[in-house]
Amino acid sequence: MADKLDALPAGTLGSYEIRGKLGSGGMGDVFDAVHKGLNKRVAIKTLRKRFLDDEIVVARFLREGQLASRIRHPNIVDVTDVGMMGGLPCLVMEHLEGESFSALIRREKAIAIERIVDILLPIVAAVDFAHDHGIVHRDLKPSNIFLSRSWNGEVVPKVLDFGISKLVHEAQESALTTDSAFVGTPHYASPELMRADKQADGRSDQYSMGVILYEAATGTRPFAEIGNNFVALAMAICKGEYPPATNRNPNVPPAFDRVIQRAMALHPEERFLTMRALGEALLPFASERARVIWAPTFQGKTGEVPVVGEVRAAGPTSETVQTGSKGGQGGKAPEPFAATGPNPQFPTYPTHPSQPSGMHAFSGPPSSPSTTPPGFERLPTYPTYGTGRPVASPRGNGLITAVVGASVVVAILVSVIVLKGGVGGGKTGETTTAASAAPATFVLDVSANPPTAAIELDGAAAGTGRIVKTLPKDGAKHALRITAPGHEPYTREFDADSPPPVMIPLKPIAAAPSATPTHQPTQKAGGKATGGKKGDGRPKTDNIDPWE
Repeated sequence: MADKLDALPAGTLGSYEIRGKLGSGGMGDVFDAVHKGLNKRVAIKTLRKRFLDDEIVVARFLREGQLASRIRHPNIVDVTDVGMMGGLPCLVMEHLEGESFSALIRREKAIAIERIVDILLPIVAAVDFAHDHGIVHRDLKPSNIFLSRSWNGEVVPKVLDFGISKLVHEAQESALTTDSAFVGTPHYASPELMRADKQADGRSDQYSMGVILYEAATGTRPFAEIGNNFVALAMAICKGEYPPATNRNPNVPPAFDRVIQRAMALHPEERFLTMRALGEALLPFASERARVIWAPTFQGKTGEVPVVGEVRAAGPTSETVQTGSKGGQGGKAPEPFAATGPNPQFPTYPTHPSQPSGMHAFSGPPSSPSTTPPGFERLPTYPTYGTGRPVASPRGNGLITAVVGASVVVAILVSVIVLKGGVGGGKTGETTTAASAAPATFVLDVSANPPTAAIELDGAAAGTGRIVKTLPKDGAKHALRITAPGHEPYTREFDADSPPPVMIPLKPIAAAPSATPTHQPTQKAGGKATGGKKGDGRPKTDNIDPWE
């Protein structure tokens, strides 16, 4: 035990006074501390002394603080300082009171669906915010979700531990996180992470969130029966076969199970387009209060239709889900909750889409449901001030009234002419139905990875990274081609009934093997190899139990 738990550091670390230990992980300890000048309580995470000689582990630890400080979000733990203190790498965070989501699951087993969604919608929004900033977490799990208590007793879920996260757009740091070794926690890792796929993106986090949803709803993990045999677990995850959540808990709504199964789809392109789209699919299962708060964040901003009512996987009687399959049975999903307008008593300020709308979203009572006509929900909103009522302009009101009045008169005259057939001399009572003659169409919406990939449609250049185009639904076949340097080209023929995936990652062209023989470590008399780089054999997660 002495090897696993380091002694408390000196009474002070830099400007902080150490009061005691809060917890321990596989690579570090967390201490309760107070800033001596500000008298502010904080938590300090330190790296164990036995890892100080491993340059990669130290760099990864310090980078956790740097990444977390970049993505300021109310549902991501706030990091206030990072660096060397008293000879130890230290990460200073806000002090949180509460418990982890894993502790809640262990205590209550299967949790009510509404409560699960209320807890995880803020986490989905926070991870989506990180993705927008080019950061993939890669180790989402219940123990990295902390249910902190705010000053008024409200539960504020927060994402912890960005230690093995990946900067999608910064290749110079890739050596820390894209080596061939597995990183993450096995039971929550996506198939692509199990394969150590360097092209893994934000959809890996979505898979992990699907596992978390499954575990919270059933009280057990999808692949729990396999145990902790890494090879067997990796094979099962890469096959994508597990019992449906409805088999393990009959109280799970089939529509909710379909959301889980899509998030855990074997192939990334079969999952939701973004974490925000997953949040939109979860929104109907939340409590009324949570829907009021989070509808402005998720509804109508994802670029795809919610799939809670979609046929995605095997029915409740099936023994095993096969996430690569398309068959299944349908079921009616809860009706989406209408977004509400701002409370007229408070001003509404523009926020990032991942944050709940309005300054008083968590404290004020829900306002009355909006009566916005269909089709107008996606129009941009603008901040109002004072009472929230529009300010009358001192000039121009008369002109506006005149224009509106003239428009009404013209509309009435046109209606009379059409009804009487006065324009074309038609028979009395004939009506014009030009709209019904419009041909049926479908929307092609495809994104490519890498985002610099060139897209061609029917032999003509159509854009870079993404194409959104309305095509006639006339049965004609179309040809899609996507190319990028260093990647294999992608081609597909499609029509309205068999559209291409919404996300198409190109496969990198494998580099030719080097003719130079690789250096093999020499064996010393003591049985230890020499010549390997620092960091070989290092632990990959910040847990005493890497399976947790």
